[in-house]
Amino acid sequence: LGLGVIDSNFILFRATKIETFSGQGPNNVGVGDDYGDPQFVTSDTGCSNPNSIGTTPNGLIFDSPKGRYLLDRSLQASYIGAPVEDYNDLTVTSSALLSTKNEIRFLTLENITLTYNYYFSRWSVFTNVYGEDSAIYNDTYTFTQSDGSVWMESLAFQDGDQPIVMKITTSWLSFAQLQGFQRV
Repeated sequence: LGLGVIDSNFILFRATKIETFSGQGPNNVGVGDDYGDPQFVTSDTGCSNPNSIGTTPNGLIFDSPKGRYLLDRSLQASYIGAPVEDYNDLTVTSSALLSTKNEIRFLTLENITLTYNYYFSRWSVFTNVYGEDSAIYNDTYTFTQSDGSVWMESLAFQDGDQPIVMKITTSWLSFAQLQGFQRV
């Protein structure tokens, strides 16, 4: 069971369905509860891990038994996880929104962090970034590991004292129409 918020709607995630309800709730002394009964959103999918529920300006992203989904602000669920299907078995421990980068990051226990850029609707994968929990502290992505260590993102391009190496894969490049001239 998980809970999220989209605009003025509370989103109730169950294992096999999603429901919504709204209202003001009780006041400070517990009087005046006006929450309505939950309204059905979809039974096509539900949330398999409450830690995976992440809020973006576009809606809520969550892990379902069928992969990663986006519940948008019109309460429509759509599958967005095809590019990262190979990582469906990871244990997501937390999500954090980096609004300055238009990203939401899903920290896992398995040495991988999945990052979704909601502006470009693109996924990327970070290795050697794993942990128990994450947060944004002073506009900086911060996460904790099981040994209690706290790591903060920096512009040094290093993990501790180890350099971060970037690997890029492109499609096949053909230079035949440029008279054999090649430069990358």
